[in-house]
Amino acid sequence: MAAMAAEVVHQAERALLLSDFCEAERHARQACQLAAGQADARELQDRACVVALQTLFETQRFGLAHRLLRGLFGSAASAPPNTLLLWLALALDTDSRREAERLILELLDACQPSGPAGSSNGWSRRQYLALLHLYTLEVLLRELREPAGDALGPGDAAAHQRRGAPVAAERAGAGAAGAVARRRRRRQRGGRLGEQGCDD
Repeated sequence: MAAMAAEVVHQAERALLLSDFCEAERHARQACQLAAGQADARELQDRACVVALQTLFETQRFGLAHRLLRGLFGSAASAPPNTLLLWLALALDTDSRREAERLILELLDACQPSGPAGSSNGWSRRQYLALLHLYTLEVLLRELREPAGDALGPGDAAAHQRRGAPVAAERAGAGAAGAVARRRRRRQRGGRLGEQGCDD
């Protein structure tokens, strides 16, 4: 089953590179189901979910992403780190921004690595730094540019001041930052597939 899931994930990633978003989504959803519940296929499911989220965004149906993650993992917060980082980066540009901001703050506390190997809940140091990078660019700097109270609630301000995110941001991974750049490019040029979409 894992070998079959690996082949389907490869097909999904290839279709995504070719901008065949509907085919990529179909393979990604199939791979997610094949890998579900298999301990040795968690990385494959993570890769498949990354493809699925990207295709939903590219076809302007990102509102379905939360339902996808909830169906696979019970909640977005329970998704694997790479999947969750991509969802956060893309959700910050949607109606789910407030939820994404609060989840980022929770993860900064819960997933802080205790050593070089990473955190006890599976987040590597590089993934955590990517989270810090995302927090700094998309939450902290935005809040500094806006009038007080327009971004997060007043109770979150103290949490911002306790963290050294600006210092660590330069060392963050490129995954979430890449997603931010991609969604900005998509927003600038518009998406033609959004009106049609793929079969769910």
